[in-house]
Amino acid sequence: MAKYEIEEILTMAKVGFWNYKMIALLVPIDFIAIAFYMITPFMLAPINYSCNELEKGKVKYSNDHCYYSVNGSEWKTCSEFTFSSTSEFDNSYVSEFSLVCNNKPLKSLYLGCISAGLAIANLFGAFLMDRFGRKTFLVSNTIIMFCCYAYYRFIPTVRFLWLITLFDSFASVGVFTASSVLLTECLPQKLRAAGNCLAEGMNGLGIVAAAVIMYFARNWQSYQTFRCLVPSIILVFSTILFVDESPRWLYKNGKHQEFGSTVKRMFFQNLVELPEDLKDQLHSTTDNAESSISNPESGKFWLLFRTWRTARNFIVIVFLWSFCISVYLGLIIGPGLFDLGSYSYYIFNGVVEVPGSAIAVLASNFLGRRCASFVSVLVCSFSLIMTVFLTNYPIIKLFFATCGKMFVTSAFIINYFWVGELMPTSMRGTGLGITYGIGGLISIATPEVIELLEIISIHLPIYFLSAFGLVVAVSSLVLPETLETIIPDDIECYEKLALKNNLGEQYQHKSLIENFYKNYGMKS
Repeated sequence: MAKYEIEEILTMAKVGFWNYKMIALLVPIDFIAIAFYMITPFMLAPINYSCNELEKGKVKYSNDHCYYSVNGSEWKTCSEFTFSSTSEFDNSYVSEFSLVCNNKPLKSLYLGCISAGLAIANLFGAFLMDRFGRKTFLVSNTIIMFCCYAYYRFIPTVRFLWLITLFDSFASVGVFTASSVLLTECLPQKLRAAGNCLAEGMNGLGIVAAAVIMYFARNWQSYQTFRCLVPSIILVFSTILFVDESPRWLYKNGKHQEFGSTVKRMFFQNLVELPEDLKDQLHSTTDNAESSISNPESGKFWLLFRTWRTARNFIVIVFLWSFCISVYLGLIIGPGLFDLGSYSYYIFNGVVEVPGSAIAVLASNFLGRRCASFVSVLVCSFSLIMTVFLTNYPIIKLFFATCGKMFVTSAFIINYFWVGELMPTSMRGTGLGITYGIGGLISIATPEVIELLEIISIHLPIYFLSAFGLVVAVSSLVLPETLETIIPDDIECYEKLALKNNLGEQYQHKSLIENFYKNYGMKS
């Protein structure tokens, strides 16, 4: 009796309800999780304030209302403030916790907690995902995220705000990464790009939804209440009850009983009859499995650097991701280029991501991941440069700024699932986490570099990012193509994939594929 490998089993199950169910359940997760980051400017929105020191005598205030003087005496620091709503916001964290004057630096700590949560989730949380499973990590983080949402309204001090923000950031990034890994591992090659692009494309709709909610809510308490209600219905219950664990992860980690149950459910829901020899194989492995043995490669990230080719590829991936996330998060392409207000910019920013996602699907499936990423980064860099030379032509400048935003979205999405296809199943979470973590840390330092460059010339930051994008685009051509390629499941396959030449030779498990064609009478 032939022993079927995981790729054969997933191919035999075909595409059906089980695959579309996973897409339908995981796509809304990205829609909700992304709102945490994109709403940050609204949470820290400036609110009108005035000093409110009740002193006897004639009180004189400084221009910024941070200091006051009574009857011409020495200036004293104001500690009590009165806040009033602006044309856009009724209140925010600024008014709730008096983050003005001497407390203004505390706003930076809030942003620091977001960055710290992102780094911890990527560098440490991803290891937990490889160790305990994709679904376990996803469910745990959805519960943490829901608890954070529910507690936001009862935060007593700004210190608790930092703590809750740290956990919220960790959970949001964890949910985002786990859903991407699950889609990569549970979908066949033909659906992998479309499923991931649909999930990442929901970011745009999440941004639009967040801006619309804030426009009508106008205060942070109402928004956090809405965030609490939606995840309780969609995230927690759907992930616990209906999302299945990755069969690839179960197979590689010796979870024989869970793997057998998942495979049977997959065949049943896809209306495919389970072959007798495969049924016997699942029963025999389940009966002979005395215990579940963890994958010995799990979490050993240094194995990703065993050869110079894999180390080179990893470095290129980090810099490619750094460029995409730096521009994507609006360090250059932001309200300054579009000249829009807060709500209008975020709605516009979200709407533009929809065609960007469509470009990512079409380009990655027809041109391949490598060529699609190269073209997207190149067009984005060119569009950035053109905004400098067209400052006197606002309509044409807006066109190129929109193209830049659209294609950096395309590059961001393509690289998100391309990196997942390059990493081995045994360490896909760890590899993704290290890549995104280091790239995120580099992107955090980018604003400081931009400020220094602006001292020399106002346009120098755009020249810098465009040149950086050109170098990154050319460097990405050394990475292996994964279109119509079996994604690696272990370090050995990962290293073989890195040996692919730049002419596009396709890496496959030869013996596995030949065995599959032989048993089912199909032409290779």
